[in-house]
Amino acid sequence: MSNVANIQPHLYEVFGNIELLPWIGLSYSLANFAFLSFARKIAFCFNMKWVYIAHLLVFIAGAAVSGAAESLDAVIVGRFIMGWGGSVVQQT
Repeated sequence: MSNVANIQPHLYEVFGNIELLPWIGLSYSLANFAFLSFARKIAFCFNMKWVYIAHLLVFIAGAAVSGAAESLDAVIVGRFIMGWGGSVVQQT
């Protein structure tokens, strides 16, 4: 959340649409909390090494989506994907 606060002015200059700026930080946190209980379950049901690697790749894919975004909506979707992958990575 705090890292996103530093880049919000630049994102507003590039993409505009100030109404969506809070969702950039919130999308990661919401996805992280939404998948938290799921993350705990799959961490104990499957081989932790492969669960970690798979969700690390999900996190990297989300970072790629956010980094290559051409709109603020794509940045938000990428951050959501990062939150999903990050929730599992934090639990393993």
